[in-house]
Amino acid sequence: MVAVSGACMGTATAGATPAAATVTSALSAVSCPTTTDCVAVGSTGQTGSSALVERWNGTTWRVVPTPPTGATDTLLDGVSCSGPDACTAVGYTTTGNPSQNSAPVAERWDGKSWTIQTPPVPPGTNVTADLYSVGCPSTDRCLAVGIYTADGVGTGSLAELWNGTAWTLEPSTYPSPELLSVSCATHHSCVAVGQFGGQTAADRLDGNTWTTMRPPDPTTPIPGDGLLAVGCTATPTLGCQTVGFEDSGDFSQSTIGYGWSPGTWNFEYTPSPGNRALLTAVSCATGTACVAVGWHPVPSVGTLPLFGVWDGTTWRTLSSPLVRGAMDGVACPAADSCTAVGSRPIGRTLVEHWNGTVWQVESSPNPTA
Repeated sequence: MVAVSGACMGTATAGATPAAATVTSALSAVSCPTTTDCVAVGSTGQTGSSALVERWNGTTWRVVPTPPTGATDTLLDGVSCSGPDACTAVGYTTTGNPSQNSAPVAERWDGKSWTIQTPPVPPGTNVTADLYSVGCPSTDRCLAVGIYTADGVGTGSLAELWNGTAWTLEPSTYPSPELLSVSCATHHSCVAVGQFGGQTAADRLDGNTWTTMRPPDPTTPIPGDGLLAVGCTATPTLGCQTVGFEDSGDFSQSTIGYGWSPGTWNFEYTPSPGNRALLTAVSCATGTACVAVGWHPVPSVGTLPLFGVWDGTTWRTLSSPLVRGAMDGVACPAADSCTAVGSRPIGRTLVEHWNGTVWQVESSPNPTA
């Protein structure tokens, strides 16, 4: 999730109606079951954070109300829709007290309203558990992944499975990585990626069986690599594209990518315009049509969105409107239709759409207080 800070308070004159206060808002993820239906999630707030959900109906974006969780802070980091009336969003809640732990949260959309779900917390003492991503290949199956820590255990992977009725904890594979993203190409095939000990990591769930995939690390004996996102498709054949980062150990960092087909990993050169660029999300309409998004710093300008497209052979950079900000999520229901979401430096949401030729900024609502 992009870190944003600051809030602008409207000032009021005597006898005038006070201006609405602009809150800090950011979108972290998006899912588009069709080209005319998208759901984006994130957080919004002034002194605390509450869940933010926005929906695209093919014409406009609007905020969709969500029920309160009862926590001081609620952040939604991932969303997946198996259809327009079946979406699941995941994230975590906190009390705002640094001495108290965060807990996983899930919310379910049935086409009319959102309902709160409470995924189980791993056993242990002083447990902190966060869900970062979710993949829902059908209405009765979702896999959510994240990270948890516990006294005497340290940091490990968190995986939870929805069977249409309840969430259950999934056993971790060994070694236990930090899982940051998941994508499910079919009902029985999901791939989750992240990092373990400063190296790239991936796990696969086939039916009820977990397998450690062990992607090759790009370089260096110095730990500092990881995979931040994965996008999988069964069209025309089963496969995934992953994106992440490589730290060379000399204070420089570049983007990396791997393509995966059953049994094979292939290293790919990804768009990386300068040091400290990041690709944070990827979505594949087909195995030869994937889009990755992120951001990169530009001296004297600030942070700009970064877009790349995979054509089945190479990655290339896509030009985009010159707007400051960072992208955290992308969804491509078709090769010529992708929606990317993120935030601007002023703490407002940022949405752009790809029509197969150009990126265009779309107007998205920013809640006010």
